Amino acid sequence: VPLLHVSDKRVLNMTDSDGHFTDWQQLLVNYCFSHDESSLMLCPTTNAILINHCSERMKNCPTFDGKPNAAYQWAGENWDPRTQIWLNKTIDELAQQQERLLALEIVATQDIQPGDEVFMDYGPEWEAAWRHHMQHWKSPPIISDTEKTDNDDSIPSAAKDSAYFSVSEANRNDTVPLPQLVSNSIREEKDHPHIFTACLYWPTKLDHDPVFHNTQGVDFDAMDDIELVNQYGDNGSFYRGDYSQQGDGSYWPCSVLFQENNTHSEEGDGEIQYLVRISQHHLHNSQPWDENELPRFLYHYPRASIRYFVKPYESDVFLKDAFRHPIHVPSKLWPEQWRNL
Repeated sequence: VPLLHVSDKRVLNMTDSDGHFTDWQQLLVNYCFSHDESSLMLCPTTNAILINHCSERMKNCPTFDGKPNAAYQWAGENWDPRTQIWLNKTIDELAQQQERLLALEIVATQDIQPGDEVFMDYGPEWEAAWRHHMQHWKSPPIISDTEKTDNDDSIPSAAKDSAYFSVSEANRNDTVPLPQLVSNSIREEKDHPHIFTACLYWPTKLDHDPVFHNTQGVDFDAMDDIELVNQYGDNGSFYRGDYSQQGDGSYWPCSVLFQENNTHSEEGDGEIQYLVRISQHHLHNSQPWDENELPRFLYHYPRASIRYFVKPYESDVFLKDAFRHPIHVPSKLWPEQWRNL
């Protein structure tokens, strides 16, 4: 098991959207080895990270004798002679090197048959951390049945609008958009703390229509909704394509404003269509309507071209209360000079 050494495990703390370090660590630490009295973190670079934990203490080993069927130890001279050399070095000396210096060996402690899962003991410290996590962790508000909750008056509207949704589940439901992200108003856009809506879009000559260059005498308040859509909207029914075949930047931020009444796709497949508003994509050249702060509406827009994505720094790996704890290396294996805390 080749190991990458991180001399100061604080560098594995995550940053917020402003680039400031936080107090919670990346989930990567769950796959690394360390010691409570050391700043050093050792992270495997192979699929050894897939070896799960079990122990006699927790009585959760599915092996025939209820014990882990493997254990780890420092690599010997026959396999990786450098490990024995660097075990005698200080953390400062390790920090000066950018190449891999250390390795572990995973050894069987009993016969392992083809098809058997390999287990090893992460240590009592890890188990204590896991028990504490299980006793105190609370999941974020999750509402999976959006149609039910939208009509459930027992759930505060603020909770509905900010509930944690699985983006994959939302995208599997290709019949209606999330009610929490449909504004039902041409002059308002819905925002969600965790996810955002995006629409398949590519600029055409319509984006350069003179109407998007003229801002003189425009009074939005004096225009009704139909006038706004007629002036700044186009038929969006041709924006179709297989999501799996799209490249980066194919989906532009958008807002779903309305479900259109009594309109279905021209293909006759019964798909309900929507009025959406497109926003500028940061990877593409700024469009005239964006530069002049004008709306870009598309009507007859197909539901299949609406997708949901996780906002930056809002995926589940950024949940502050997610379990994060390295595999604890016993003191008898951890060199004394590495205990610097």
